[in-house]
Amino acid sequence: RLYGVDFLWIFNGTQFFGLTYTDRKFVDTTGHVESQTIGELVMGKFLMVAFAAFLGGTIQAASGFGSAAVMMVFVPLVYDMLHAPALCSAISCILAYSLAFRFRKYVSIRRLAVPVVACLTASTIGIQVASNLDLNLLSIMLGVFLILLALYFFTLKGKLTFQDTFFCAAASGLLA
Repeated sequence: RLYGVDFLWIFNGTQFFGLTYTDRKFVDTTGHVESQTIGELVMGKFLMVAFAAFLGGTIQAASGFGSAAVMMVFVPLVYDMLHAPALCSAISCILAYSLAFRFRKYVSIRRLAVPVVACLTASTIGIQVASNLDLNLLSIMLGVFLILLALYFFTLKGKLTFQDTFFCAAASGLLA
C-alpha cells in the first residue's frame, strides 16, 4: 500500500517464487492461500540463502572445497531444483574468487586454465540438459550424489591419489 492505495493490483496473475498473486493474496498451484507478503517471502528466501552461503563459505575457507555441496542441502528448500544449482554455482564462484584473490601470490594461472575451461563448458551443457529434465528426477539425482559423496569421504578419502596431468585437470573441471 502506498498512500492508502493498493498498487499490487498491477501484479494480478503474476508469478512470484512459485506463487500466483490474485485478489490481494498469494495462491500456490494447489489453491492453498499463502499468508505472507512479497517482502516476507523475499526476506525468508534471502535469509535461507544467506545462511547456506555463510555455512558453505565457512566450509570452503576451512577445507578449500565443498561450499556447493553444503549449500545444496539448504537452497533447494526455498528454490526448485532448476534454480538452486545455478544460485549455488554463482555463490560458489564468488567464494572461490575471493579465496583465489586472498592467495593470489600462490595461484598459477597456467595450471588453472584447463579445469576452469572444462568446468565452464560442463556447467553450460549441464544447465541446458537440466532444463529439459523432470525436477523430481533432479532431486533424486542430487540425493544419490550427496550419498555417494558421503560414502567417498567415509571410505576412500586419502586412499586415492592423482597425478598432475592434463587429463586429471580436465576431469576435475568437468566434475566440478
